[in-house]
Amino acid sequence: DRSESARSASKGGKIWQHISALTFGHAAALCDQLRLVLEPTVASRLAGDFKTGKRISMRRVIEFVASDYRRDRIWLRRVRPEKRAYDV
Repeated sequence: DRSESARSASKGGKIWQHISALTFGHAAALCDQLRLVLEPTVASRLAGDFKTGKRISMRRVIEFVASDYRRDRIWLRRVRPEKRAYDV
């Protein structure tokens, strides 16, 4: 009776390891995709071309330098409040 339950547990462990090995790559890929979708990013909450703000838009800095420092709307501000917090 004990040897049969030991064999059954051993067989179940092997099956679990096999299934885990098969699904590990897919689970990791799905987790990465979900993290990209669910993780709120600062860049998506900041927008606009302002004279003052929180972060500098690097795309606008190039235009700012090219315009001999006249077009000074290079700052991004928070335009959409993000109250959700996702931990994946």
